[in-house]
Amino acid sequence: MKKIFICLILSIVSLSATQTDQSQKDAKKIYKTCATCHGINGDSPALGKSAAINLMNEEQISQALNGYLDGSYGGELKIVMKIEAQKLTKEEIQSVAKYIQTLKK
Repeated sequence: MKKIFICLILSIVSLSATQTDQSQKDAKKIYKTCATCHGINGDSPALGKSAAINLMNEEQISQALNGYLDGSYGGELKIVMKIEAQKLTKEEIQSVAKYIQTLKK
């Protein structure tokens, strides 16, 4: 019984690590679209209008993306980000927000 329990725990940990790795790979892929305007390292002001996103924390990025979705965030070009944000699930928003943190230098 103890061996079965240990195997079950190890399987759960392994599955969780695999999901995290996949989530990170998905976020990196998603960010390629973002990099078009925000730069490879997230340090470019998109279209000369925004702050560098790599200066924002994970919560700020997530709130901004969700704000674009509901119309509560953004300036004159927010429609551009709303269109991009609509392509993402809530989980993808969280993943890409977390990924952007790895771009900080």
